[in-house]
Order: sequence, then structure tokens, then C-alpha cells
Amino acid sequence: MQNLAIQEPLIESPAENRPRLKLVTFDQNCLIEYPVAEHLPVNRPLFLSKVYAGFPSPADDHIEQRLDPNKYLVDNEICTFFYTMEGYSMVNLGLLPGDKLTLDRSKDARINDVVLALVNGGYTVKTLGLGKKNNPRLIPANSEDEFPVIEINEFDDFQILGVVISSFRRFRQQYK
Repeated sequence: MQNLAIQEPLIESPAENRPRLKLVTFDQNCLIEYPVAEHLPVNRPLFLSKVYAGFPSPADDHIEQRLDPNKYLVDNEICTFFYTMEGYSMVNLGLLPGDKLTLDRSKDARINDVVLALVNGGYTVKTLGLGKKNNPRLIPANSEDEFPVIEINEFDDFQILGVVISSFRRFRQQYK
């Protein structure tokens, strides 16, 4: 399944007089379109004092700035998608099953970027590296060595779908 966000004037947004986005999904040769909800800024306080995981530290009541999670997690709204992490191959980078990954499809992947790749029909999240012959390689981040490095060669069907720019998780379940 491939998702594309397309900007076109579906409904004029009265607040900013700009067109809303719609998400176009290609799923088994079927085109599904639905509007992407615009978000309002959610500015929350970001405090100057750091929170230590060791011994308690005196709290500092000074606010450093306001933090909008949308702006912090999303660089390019039109090209950003969220995916749910599965598996344990990237645990040494702090990516755990159930984490939400922020993927930006507008960024060019560089060596050492965490990427979402399509390899021979299967999706994988790995760190992009270079092999001995300058071929791409996808490197897991798991000290247990249970996941192999994926060496890409000219016979592989390989595509980088985007760069993972952030991740987030909930510690307490949201109840309805």
C-alpha cells in the first residue's frame, strides 16, 4: 500500500485561506481518497530544567519556550507519515515494538540515517550504510546479533520509502 498526500483545493480553510490536504491511498489498484484533518497548534510548556533519571533534582519553574508537538515531530506536513514499529531489530536505537515512527518522504536518505525500506517486497526499518563495493546495506541495531545486515545487490528490488526523523510512545494506555 502506498500513501501520497496531495495538495489541492478540496475545501478552502477559512483560518489560513489555504487548501486542505487529502490523503490518496493506493491499495491493490484501488484509489481511496479522504481528507487529512488540519491540526491546530498545541503549544505546551517546555521547562528549562532537565529531568534526571538518577537522583532527584530541585525543580526549576522557568519555562524555556512553548513546544508544539506537531512542529517538533513534523518537518514537511505533506510528506510526513506515521508508522507503528514492529520487531526488535532496532532496540539499541530505542525503537521498540509499538513505537510510532515519523517518516519524512521528502528527505534524501544519507548514510547513518534510519530509513524505511522496501526490499524484495518486504518492509524494514534499518540504518542505511554502505557496503565494500559502495552498495547500500541495511544495518540493524540489536546487540544480540540475531538480525543480519541486509546487503543490497543489483538483483534486489530495493527502494527507500523515507527517512525516520523521530519516534514517540505512550507509557500509559489511553482509555475511552
